[in-house]
Amino acid sequence: MAVLSADTHLSQVLGAIPGALDYIVSLNPRDLDRLRNPVLRRYMSPRISLRRVAAMVGLLEVQLVEDLQNLAAAADAETFSGRAAITRSHPSALP
Repeated sequence: MAVLSADTHLSQVLGAIPGALDYIVSLNPRDLDRLRNPVLRRYMSPRISLRRVAAMVGLLEVQLVEDLQNLAAAADAETFSGRAAITRSHPSALP
């Protein structure tokens, strides 16, 4: 994923970072749980920036962006370690 900022749309984050939906909803389940509905998520997420999410949940924009970047880094590390394990056990499994 490209560099995140407060102007990044929620749809970009949800499409690129595994676990981002659960994290975002956990910040304010009462208002954000509707994002779990695929139809509402498709409608709402392109219209909401991370700046707006931070304002809705009472979190600093910088903190929200940093948390999402950490979540993305953890997902990348997990993917990398999973591929390394597959390669070690089945060298022909990955190109």
